[in-house]
Amino acid sequence: MKKFRSLALAGALAGAALPALAQNPYGAVVLGRISGGDPTWGLAWSMRGYDDAGERARNDCYARGAAACLIVGYARAACGALAVDARNGHGAAWGESIDSAESAALSACRTPGRTCRIIVSRCAS
Repeated sequence: MKKFRSLALAGALAGAALPALAQNPYGAVVLGRISGGDPTWGLAWSMRGYDDAGERARNDCYARGAAACLIVGYARAACGALAVDARNGHGAAWGESIDSAESAALSACRTPGRTCRIIVSRCAS
């Protein structure tokens, strides 16, 4: 699996954020697998810090039936997306919009012979 980067977009996005988001701009996305190997996920947004976001996202993933959940990315005042393929490949990415986050996640997931799909995307606002 590839390593994925979080793009911290605190500058322009934090300046235009809602008051609650400005105080709690952190998010995380988690990838898990349920019985049979189907992918599942967990999300957390508008949290006070990276630790809070990671814990909430992991709990969300476990609640969806996963036996193990891996944090694949963190965000700060951004949109995030998670893409997966049928062979346990994945890509997580962040952007200023859902479209840019999804496009980057698909690019991070795809390699020759892989067909990836977005399983979750969300903005922090």
